[in-house]
Amino acid sequence: MALQGTLMGLSTHGMAGFDYQKAKKMLNIPNGYTVEMMIAAGIPGRSEDLPEELRARETPSQRKKLNEIIFEGNFNS
Repeated sequence: MALQGTLMGLSTHGMAGFDYQKAKKMLNIPNGYTVEMMIAAGIPGRSEDLPEELRARETPSQRKKLNEIIFEGNFNS
């Protein structure tokens, strides 16, 4: 879903920490089915459109660059 969202110009974000039973009830999920995950999807906005207090929280990610954690080809330890 994240890849498809990206291809469609959307941002996606998997969520945890929600109430699975409450989600099932609120979404009218029938018995025999379970809620396994939640994903938010939306059009990316501009940080300059945020209120000042939220804009101040917008900082670059401290995540490693992709070329540091992925590779092409066979796994070599």
